[in-house]
Amino acid sequence: MRGVGLALLATIAFSSNWGMVRHLSAELHPFQIAFFAAFFGLLAMLPWVLRYGLRPLRTEKFGLYVFRGVLSVVGTLAVFYALSVTPIATVTALNFTMPIFTTLLAVVLLKERVGTAQWAAILFGFAGVFVILRPGVVAVDFGALLVIAASLLFAAIILVIKVLTRTDSVITITYFSVSMRVPLALVPALFVWQWPDGRQLLWLVAMGIVGTLSAFAFTQALKELETNVVSPLFFLQLIWAAAIGYVFFAEVPGIFTWAGGAMIISSVTYIAYRESRARKATEA
Repeated sequence: MRGVGLALLATIAFSSNWGMVRHLSAELHPFQIAFFAAFFGLLAMLPWVLRYGLRPLRTEKFGLYVFRGVLSVVGTLAVFYALSVTPIATVTALNFTMPIFTTLLAVVLLKERVGTAQWAAILFGFAGVFVILRPGVVAVDFGALLVIAASLLFAAIILVIKVLTRTDSVITITYFSVSMRVPLALVPALFVWQWPDGRQLLWLVAMGIVGTLSAFAFTQALKELETNVVSPLFFLQLIWAAAIGYVFFAEVPGIFTWAGGAMIISSVTYIAYRESRARKATEA
């Protein structure tokens, strides 16, 4: 029950964080918002720094961490910009494609095997994307394309993390993940820089705190529950996002967003279920 509660907390925190990004993007450029999210995320790491010092920064894979940092910043910039021009419910629904891309990249890059049923689930998930976008029927939203591209980048990050965990600790990976985003996100932010006022700064601090909370709750939920249990719970994120969009931004998600989102999350849940069964069979 604690794992379920943490998963629910993570869905609310993720949606709230994206709602704050959407709100601030009317006053600040998304690139600058991404920088402050990284900066306040780094401040949230201070308790770990005080406890472990700089020892976790020792690694033989610095180049791989730089590559991961670039992917993370580009993906974050894409999502934050998409949130400024695309309904938050649509962004949330399309963001669910990340596990599908992760499976595809694992097949291509890590030579992992995928069964016929999983291939069918992948195709079903991509069919959900087409239901949301409806290319040829309506003009494809640029922000929606950015979200799909970002999901592909985040999927690549997951594979990089798999490689890094073979030699480096979780603390080392987290240190580099957070610390590298700040200087990399600062570069594009400088081109659109404006100093936030006191009210905006409070929103940015809140966004950093909520972002850290969501990451912690999600990680802990995955630790305590099977992935195939967590995945369907994250469909609630679409409900929270739709509610935030409706109440604060007068956005009403259409039936195609709901239908496509349900198809994508069903695909992701089935893929996670099959992977869980395969892992248990290997351990047995």
